[in-house]
Amino acid sequence: VFLTLSGYTNGKKVYVTNNAGASWDNITVNLPNIPVNCIVYEAGSYAGIYIGTDNGVYYKDSNLVYWQTFDNGLPNVIVNELNIHYATSTIRAGTYGRGIWESPLKGPLGPPVADFKSDFNDVCPGQIVQFFDNCTNHGPLWSWSFPGGIPATSTDQNPTVTYPTLGSYDVQLIVNNATGSDTIDKVHHITVDYPTVNALDLYEDFESGIDSEWVINNPDLLQGWELAPFGAYGLSDSCIAIDNYSQNFLAIDEFFSAAFDASNESEVWLQFDYAYGRNSGYKKDSLAIYTTSNCGGLVNHEWQEGGTNLATVSGLFTGPFSPEPTYWTKVTIDVSNVIGDSSVKIIFRNIGRKGNWLYVDNINITNYQPATNTFEKEKPNISVYPNPGTGVFNVQGLPIGTVYEIYDCAGRMITESDNPIINLSRYSAGIYILKTKVSGTPQIIRIAKE
Repeated sequence: VFLTLSGYTNGKKVYVTNNAGASWDNITVNLPNIPVNCIVYEAGSYAGIYIGTDNGVYYKDSNLVYWQTFDNGLPNVIVNELNIHYATSTIRAGTYGRGIWESPLKGPLGPPVADFKSDFNDVCPGQIVQFFDNCTNHGPLWSWSFPGGIPATSTDQNPTVTYPTLGSYDVQLIVNNATGSDTIDKVHHITVDYPTVNALDLYEDFESGIDSEWVINNPDLLQGWELAPFGAYGLSDSCIAIDNYSQNFLAIDEFFSAAFDASNESEVWLQFDYAYGRNSGYKKDSLAIYTTSNCGGLVNHEWQEGGTNLATVSGLFTGPFSPEPTYWTKVTIDVSNVIGDSSVKIIFRNIGRKGNWLYVDNINITNYQPATNTFEKEKPNISVYPNPGTGVFNVQGLPIGTVYEIYDCAGRMITESDNPIINLSRYSAGIYILKTKVSGTPQIIRIAKE
């Protein structure tokens, strides 16, 4: 993210952050003491940036130590707005009182190299697949082909597609820019089938890697769930983990269990071990648990912790967190709401806020209550009224000073307060999650806003 400052404070004109605002670097360098009004980044370049000032346009990229003037043929004018037109490899400047001016980009892109990824390769009929452009020197023109998919073609950069019929499907991407084009074909990239359904119990300790039926979803193609050389309580050698320390702010990454049959069960429980150490008091990573059935058609929020409540060890870890044997804790959750469904998966969702590493091990899905401390949802001594409601909700049954956290259906915390009157008037209709603690025990209530 880049930030420009107007005014006449010398040496403080342009800043950049590479960690979602945790720290900022001043890249003003040799710019004159004049207001900087706008900035634009050239996608696919060597970090090329253009700024509009009260005295024309300046340019800098990763190969340049100093800013260069970029104003050949441009009058001595105030530039208020800059836009790049990738189809013609030009930049356009909106000026104060002198119209719009256009120039070729400083360094035109090289020919593109086509590549793409998708969030899933194995899906159910009708399940949405998100495709991601992963090209070098990409855009501005993308031409996708999805034989057997809906839609069958797309010119979006990152399209979504569904496949209604069982089978394996190829995908093609042609990408163009002003200097050339490139094509990539991936054969049998998408397989459409119903998942293998397992009988309970299911157990995963990651000692033999990640089973092929357990699926990682990494939408931003950056840090995602991965194997780590730590075992819970020091009793084994492997677990699954995610690097929130280097993660994009608010990045969401998921890990899906193998499918299991709960159609004839009388109860279903989830148990797992995890370890997490905080990086700071305000970087509040979260772990949420969901159940999903009907090939993702139905999703239920089961459990969530974040920040201090997620931490399994006291204190702060300013560097990457590695778990000692005593840093682990066990969570047990009643997920019996899935009873009656013939194909169910558990989703582990990490919501990263640039905090620290999170480790998960020994995932156990059973049809009996494990003999450990158990997390129970929605205690009867707590009530919310009206529920459903149109905006303002009242919480009863909890002591003064109780902290109330409200989450949306994506697992993002939207408010946090010790006020038992919850005001959701400015939020859209839907299901929200109220989470709090009573005597150290987490409590969850679903709130329906109409």
